Amino acid sequence: MNLRVYFPEEFDCQFNDGYPLGLRLECFNSVDGTSRLVILLGWLRFVCSNGLVIGETMVEVRSVHNARLSLGDIPHIIREGLKAVSKDKDRMKAWENTPVDKSHIIPWVDKEVATTWNAKAASRTLHIVTTHTILESFAHAC
Repeated sequence: MNLRVYFPEEFDCQFNDGYPLGLRLECFNSVDGTSRLVILLGWLRFVCSNGLVIGETMVEVRSVHNARLSLGDIPHIIREGLKAVSKDKDRMKAWENTPVDKSHIIPWVDKEVATTWNAKAASRTLHIVTTHTILESFAHAC
């Protein structure tokens, strides 16, 4: 089972670029108990038409699906996650308003990005962060 619930717009986090982050609840489970119950509450942003998603999990629950699993705990867990939404929005707004000196980008791209992924990913990353807003570049890359 894979259940996705997209929260209404009033839960969105708005940014200066005009592209909101949406809040989503996602649940995974198996009927036969072969996999754990997973409940995720996090942010997502559809960047381009091929479905690229940027997200960050805020709440994650993983429980073995057996007789000891208490479904009564789930609403409490979701409520606790929703309490963190305001703080999460404030943190993301602070990131958005933090200037980044482009001279710090090149060493990061050359070392961390190129080493972790590859030269092509490093090249695309450098282009994205030095030419347009990230979302405009992703949309063009798609």
